Amino acid sequence: MIWTSPAHVTDKSTRPAVVLLIAATGQITIGIGSRSFQGRAFLVGSDVTRTLKAEGGVYSLHLDPVHRLSRHLRNGMLRGCEVVDMSDAISTSVGECIARVVERQESCADSYRTSEIVLNTLFPDLVGVEPIDPRADMAATWLRLHLPKKLDLAELAALCGLSPGRVSHLITQELGLSPRRYLLWVKMRRAGEMFLRNIPLTVVAHEIGFSDSAHLSRVFKNYFGLSPSFLANNRLVSLRFCDKD
Repeated sequence: MIWTSPAHVTDKSTRPAVVLLIAATGQITIGIGSRSFQGRAFLVGSDVTRTLKAEGGVYSLHLDPVHRLSRHLRNGMLRGCEVVDMSDAISTSVGECIARVVERQESCADSYRTSEIVLNTLFPDLVGVEPIDPRADMAATWLRLHLPKKLDLAELAALCGLSPGRVSHLITQELGLSPRRYLLWVKMRRAGEMFLRNIPLTVVAHEIGFSDSAHLSRVFKNYFGLSPSFLANNRLVSLRFCDKD
């Protein structure tokens, strides 16, 4: 998921994705508890509660837990760390690329190509890393495609040829979160896509299995630090969802 904005300030938010934040111009400020971090770019670990201020614009790349780099960053660079300052790794060419992306809305294909350039430039040692276990990938892909309103571990287990307990353990091990929490993340991604199409909140809540729109709005704000209505103004934010990994 690629989020760009010409100016961005959020309340506290927490999500299960590794996130790369790069300022379009100037610096960004991340608040984690009583600490504050300021710089050009940061890698933020999954499930880290933080605030964000980026008055000069921001490029925010969310690596889905199934992404080829997500597990390696969680277990490597981010092991024991909530945030890593990547400012010194931002070359002039990468900075100019990010500024151009934030200035204009790109197609998902163009956004994906830009994200690959940025990731390969910042993490050259991780190019070609092994993907997650194919059975966990299969289960995660099924959840993204079918978006069940409730998790059925027995169904996932049958798909992967494993017992319910084993498939739950495998997904948690490979993705860094339980199947239930991954499904909730997938639902929030789908909600974001639907909000961008100006689908009413009540319709979105029903489609993804929430009891009411107020509940969905609270969960969405907890994940992203912004209300769903923020996405309705494309002058404030550009959001792209790319399922390639």
